[in-house]
Amino acid sequence: MRWVTGAIQYVDRSDLFAQLTNLMTLVTGPIVAWSVATRLTPETQGYYYSFGSILAFLSLFEAGLSQIIIMLVAQIPRDEADAIPAVGEVGEGVAEQLSQITRFALGRFVVWGGSGVLALGGIGAFIFSHSHAQQAWAVPWGFFCLLSAVNFFLVPVFAVLQGLGHVASYWFYRSVQQCVYGIALILGLQTGLQLNAPAFAALCILVWAISFLALKHRQTMRVLFRGPRGRLQWTKELGGLQARIASTQLASFLGPQALVPLCFVTVGAVPAGQLGLTWSLASFVQALGQNVVLTRFPALSRRAGQDGRDRLRGSAWRLAGVALAITLMASIGVGVGLVVLGRWQPSLASRVLPTWGILAFFAVAGVAVCMLGVSAWYRARRRDPLAWFAVIGTLAGLVCAVAGAAVDEVRGLVVGFASGNILVSSVGLLVVHRRQSLPPRSS
Repeated sequence: MRWVTGAIQYVDRSDLFAQLTNLMTLVTGPIVAWSVATRLTPETQGYYYSFGSILAFLSLFEAGLSQIIIMLVAQIPRDEADAIPAVGEVGEGVAEQLSQITRFALGRFVVWGGSGVLALGGIGAFIFSHSHAQQAWAVPWGFFCLLSAVNFFLVPVFAVLQGLGHVASYWFYRSVQQCVYGIALILGLQTGLQLNAPAFAALCILVWAISFLALKHRQTMRVLFRGPRGRLQWTKELGGLQARIASTQLASFLGPQALVPLCFVTVGAVPAGQLGLTWSLASFVQALGQNVVLTRFPALSRRAGQDGRDRLRGSAWRLAGVALAITLMASIGVGVGLVVLGRWQPSLASRVLPTWGILAFFAVAGVAVCMLGVSAWYRARRRDPLAWFAVIGTLAGLVCAVAGAAVDEVRGLVVGFASGNILVSSVGLLVVHRRQSLPPRSS
């Protein structure tokens, strides 16, 4: 159990707030689902979930820029960056760098986010206008798109805060945000807002974000937006790194999104429902491990600009190992919960895949956490050799899933996807280990 105690000792306040964010979703999620089922008609429920599903694609328009921002800000000299929240006074050079990065990022997010909302809003309007159900969807959909766009524009500001070292503060904000969003949805649904409930929840988290920045980081905001004007030099190196990060995010997003409808078409609705719920559990477990990596990325980026290569080499495998340990502990906890549920409510336990499906998806989650742990080390050094292996792994998994479904339906589909994904990802880790001279994890 040495790896368990080591993982626990590695956890700090940032990790606790990050995991609390997931737990907030886990607590409020079932209550929101119950409110939807009891307060909305089946037709309105379809519109409600379609609103969220369509705008979920807005996250892809971030295109990996947040991690670039964190890395650039984190490599500003630490002593001067620390002075910002305390007195709001830094050197002219540091203030200019921060102002350049912030304005550049805001400009990109406004253009990309605005384009994304217009495109997704138009797609949603086209879909909803051709529905046979008579629902007043236009105004709720318009307000939800608008408020989602404004929330999206604030993402680079919080990326800058993480780069400055306010990681625990950021994850505290995120945990409260999840709580506020869930409670707002529940109140909106219970008070009869119906399709306006998502827009009401988006408004509530926007008010929370502005209040948090104004009360907690007022001095920092003054430096970011009142510093000397200048133009950030965007190099090909940064552009290439962003493309790799964006491709990895796209692959991890589209893989599961494509697998459920693929199961629906090739096998049927019931197995697709089991697959979707099982993947949701695996995604929850995976998020717990990935949050450990994300909370360490700002510090890892800062060290990459200060320390030598040798001191940083061991950080990659140590970080990946701790994140994997957290993932394994969470997997065991979820597995025990499913066993207990199976004895208490067999009908509910049948809504997920059998043991082989659970193990397959949890294995995919574990490998994905390892990939992110090692990639974070390279991204801090403006490289990401594992990006294309992540993309190829998703494609290989989908191809194997189609081939497996033709042989053994749902079992072949799930095992095929897991096998193809894990095989390519493992090869990627081995190749990076050998060609990039990444040594084994130090004891």
